[in-house]
This record gives sequence, structure tokens and C-alpha cells, in this order.
Amino acid sequence: MGSEEEGRAELAMRTVREYGLDVCGFSEARWTGTGKRFMEGYTVYWSGHEKVHRHGVAVAVKSELAGSVTAWAPVNE
Repeated sequence: MGSEEEGRAELAMRTVREYGLDVCGFSEARWTGTGKRFMEGYTVYWSGHEKVHRHGVAVAVKSELAGSVTAWAPVNE
């Protein structure tokens, strides 16, 4: 993830935290590949295009609730 994408992701996650959301979905996440990472007290699962920063989805789950996620099986971007 490039620095511009990283900055947008941090801003989005700060906003999610400020609103006190437990779960939040994002479209047009624009991250490549699939995975899971930890940001701003949330576990973020994402699926995007393999090589190009376009399309993609992400779901942020408050970290203390992330144990309730039993599976993450991305299908495509």
C-alpha cells in the first residue's frame, strides 16, 4: 500500500473510531490483494484487484469484537 492509500485509510479509520462504530463496510477500498490488518483499534479485512489500485471492498470490525468473525473468504474485488 502506497503512502497516499495509507493516508486515506488512516483518515477513514479515524472517522470510524470517532463515530464509535463497531462494524463498517467500505466500497472502492483500492487496496491490492486480500488480507487482514490492524488499524486504529479495528481489524480490517479487505479484498481488491490483484495488481491495480481500483475497486475493492473492506470491512472494519472493532478489535475486541473481531473474535466473532469466524471466517473471511474474499471472492473478488
